[in-house]
Amino acid sequence: MYEPPSRNSAGLSLLSPTCPGGSCQWYSQGCTIGCPEISGLHEPGDACANPAEPMLTWEHDAEFLQYKDDGYGGDTKYHPWRYPGAAPVGDPCGTTAGGKEPLGQLDPPPGFGTGVDGSDFKVLPSLLEQTVWQPGAEVEVAWGLAANHGGGYQYRLCPAGMEALTEECFQRKPLEFVGDKQWLQFGNGFDKSNRLEIKAKRIGGQKVKPEGSTWTMNPIPGCKENGGRAKSTCLGPTFEPAPGSDKTYRYGGGSAPGIYGYGSGRCMGNLSKKPEAFCDPQEYYDVSFDFGIVDLVKIPDDLPEGHYILGFRWDCEMTKQIWSSCADVIIKRMQSRLRPSARGENAARAALVVFAATAESAGTRRQESAKSAGRFSPGGAAALSGLHDRRPSSAWAEWRRSTRPTRSSNRRGHQAARSAGTIPRVVRPMFVASTGTLSQRQTGQRI
Repeated sequence: MYEPPSRNSAGLSLLSPTCPGGSCQWYSQGCTIGCPEISGLHEPGDACANPAEPMLTWEHDAEFLQYKDDGYGGDTKYHPWRYPGAAPVGDPCGTTAGGKEPLGQLDPPPGFGTGVDGSDFKVLPSLLEQTVWQPGAEVEVAWGLAANHGGGYQYRLCPAGMEALTEECFQRKPLEFVGDKQWLQFGNGFDKSNRLEIKAKRIGGQKVKPEGSTWTMNPIPGCKENGGRAKSTCLGPTFEPAPGSDKTYRYGGGSAPGIYGYGSGRCMGNLSKKPEAFCDPQEYYDVSFDFGIVDLVKIPDDLPEGHYILGFRWDCEMTKQIWSSCADVIIKRMQSRLRPSARGENAARAALVVFAATAESAGTRRQESAKSAGRFSPGGAAALSGLHDRRPSSAWAEWRRSTRPTRSSNRRGHQAARSAGTIPRVVRPMFVASTGTLSQRQTGQRI
C-alpha cells in the first residue's frame, strides 16, 4: 500500500509504487487457511493438522484463480487466497522478512533485521504527515505489485490506541469497495491523468472472512505454469490482460504486449531458493511495474471521529504468504458552515483561507515523483478536492504573512477565532509531534 503512505515505508517514496521505502518486505510466511498460527516456512504443504477447506475452488470459482501449482511442485489448495481472510498472519502490519531466522526468507528491508513486527509502533511510529478522511466519504486507496503472487486484497480499519492492534481488530471494520471499477495508474502510481480503467473482480458473502465483507482480486495476470520468478521465462499470462494498453514487460522469450507478469520481484531472487537470481539495471527496469492499483472505498457514515490505523492485507494464491502494511488516518467531520466571527469579516475570510489551505495540504506526502508526474487526488464527490497535496499552499503562506505582525497579536487572533468557532479543528501535519505521538490537537481537543 502506498496511498495513504504506510508506516512501513517510513514516509519514503523511493521505489514507489511497488516497494516504497522497502515496504514490500513486511509480510507473513507460511500462512495456511484455518491454521491457528503461521509456520514461518516457505515450503509447500499443510502447516497444521486440520486446515480449513478452501472456499474458492477450481470447480466453482475458476474466474478468481490463477495457480494450481506454486511453481515448485506444491499444491496451492490451502494457500491464503483459497479462503480469503481465513489464514493467520504473524502480524497485521507485516513482519520483516516474513519471520525470524532461520524462518522467513532472510530478506528484511534496509535498516531492519528479520522478525520485526510492524505493529510495534516504537519501531514504526506515525508519519509526520497524515491523511484526513470524512465519515461517509468515498476515497481512493492504492497499492503496487513488486512480486505478482496472484490472490486478492482488502482494506480495514482499527482504532489507534484504544485496543491492541490485532488481526481480530482489523476484521471488525473492513471497508467496502465502491462500484465494479478500478484503475491502473501510471507515472510511478501518481499520475491521475494517465489511468487505465478496468473492471474489478469482487468476491464476498460466505466465501470470505469476515463473512459478508468484500475482497478484490489482484487484477494483474501472472505468468503461466512457473510464475516467471527467479529470472525464469514467462510463458504467457494466466488470464487475459487488461485491454487498452500497449505496455510490454519483457520476460525473455515469453515477452508479449499487455500488462502481466511477475514484476521486479523476478530480479530479487529468494535467498532460500535461488540466490543467484539477480538482474542488471536494464533487466530490472524492463520488468518493473510502473503503475499502482487504485480502488475507491467507502468510509462508513457512522464511523466515530478519531485516529485509526488503515490496514492493507493481500492474501496470495501462488505462495503461502500474506503481505500487510499499515497507515495512519484521521477521521474528521469537516465543518460545512462557518459561524460569524467576533473579529468580523476579516477573521471570517481568514478562517476560509485556513480551511481551504488545510484541506489542500492535509491529504498525502510530499514526493518528487508526484510533483513531476501529477497529483494523486481522492475520488468521489464526497472527498475534498486536492486533499492529497500536502505542500503548504501559497494562500496559506500569504495569509500568515498578512495576519501575523507579532506573535502575541497572532495568538490573540487565533484564540478569538477559535473561540468563535471560525477556525475548523482540522488536523494539519504541523500538529504532529516529532516523536509520532498524538498531541491534543490531533485528538480533537481545543487548546
